[in-house]
Amino acid sequence: MKIPNPTNIKDILLLLFASSLIIYTFFYAVEYQQVVFNSDKTELLNQFRGNYGQLGHFRLHELYPHMYAGMLLFIASIISVKVLYFRFGKSRFTWRPVIAGIFITGLIGLGETLEHLFDVLGHEFFHYVHLLAGLLAMFFLYMGTQEYRMQYKKGGKPINRRSIIGLIVILPLLAFAVALNSSKAWDARVELPFVYLTVAPTVVLAGMTLLESYKQKEENKILMGFLAILAGTVTGLTVIILLGRIGDIGNYAFLYVLGQSLQAIALSATAMLILVFTFTMWAIADSS
Repeated sequence: MKIPNPTNIKDILLLLFASSLIIYTFFYAVEYQQVVFNSDKTELLNQFRGNYGQLGHFRLHELYPHMYAGMLLFIASIISVKVLYFRFGKSRFTWRPVIAGIFITGLIGLGETLEHLFDVLGHEFFHYVHLLAGLLAMFFLYMGTQEYRMQYKKGGKPINRRSIIGLIVILPLLAFAVALNSSKAWDARVELPFVYLTVAPTVVLAGMTLLESYKQKEENKILMGFLAILAGTVTGLTVIILLGRIGDIGNYAFLYVLGQSLQAIALSATAMLILVFTFTMWAIADSS
């Protein structure tokens, strides 16, 4: 029986087109010019044709859906890590960096959830945890595709467990160091240079992962297909988070609300993809 390729480029392009059309329509349907922050940026005023207090967002209640979605992503990543490590943890190639990448992806959700529960230092710590997590997750996923190539060559050396653990430990330490330089929550003076330095490498690593997955699709269509989709999803989530931050920092209220809404969708979709990937790999391994 022929296994279908999960990375059908026509289906993906069609989905992207439909999504863009929906967002474009929504952009004009809600009369975005009327969405504004109040003077201290704690409330959104005049949303949905000026019905503030009835249909509009009050005291940033739109935060709650993406906080819950963030926790869902973290829980999904923990389940995935436990299942994949139990089934594939002793494999020499591929699986350790992939498992680490999924765990780090879960930290995006954890940071998105917990940053709103603390004052300045705690808030900034979890904020930079989830901003850094996208970059490190992409690095691990790329290493997973590289190691899959190594198992067909002589002399390939996989990344060892100590290096993986060391990189994971560095993430919160670096996030804490950056947070110490912030004088307030979402300090644009610190955040803007940080974003500029991290987004480009994340996108580049995503492109390299997609390319490597495509090159190796004949060896394992399902594994490489899922890694390619996961890489694109994590990168999309990172870009969407940036979209919301630009809306906040630049005082573009509609862009902020759009970013927050898309974050809830992207966080939930990433959680579902991780679980589907995990149990698909487990089922295939057991059947063979």
